[in-house]
Amino acid sequence: MKHEIKIEFKDNNLLTDLIKSCYKNGVLVDRTKKLVFEKDTHIFNLCKGLSNHTARLWNEELIDGTIRLIIQEENDTICLYPCSIRYEMDNNKYSFLI
Repeated sequence: MKHEIKIEFKDNNLLTDLIKSCYKNGVLVDRTKKLVFEKDTHIFNLCKGLSNHTARLWNEELIDGTIRLIIQEENDTICLYPCSIRYEMDNNKYSFLI
């Protein structure tokens, strides 16, 4: 990707919920699920003006590497939609391959 931002994401519960709601058997099956950030959040400020670009979230406890998401500005919020197509579990961590 030409324009991409990498963000450390420490909310384990929110990230786990997103992954479990979008992926079945390691494959992305629901692209409508999203993480939503309001104006008063750090991620909103980082991603403002970057619609249709990608963000890579990393979390050392849950992910080996990063998960890619598409940034969208929607009604004064920033939404991040997953676009990593599949993952494998490696040492009890998600490892997103594509």
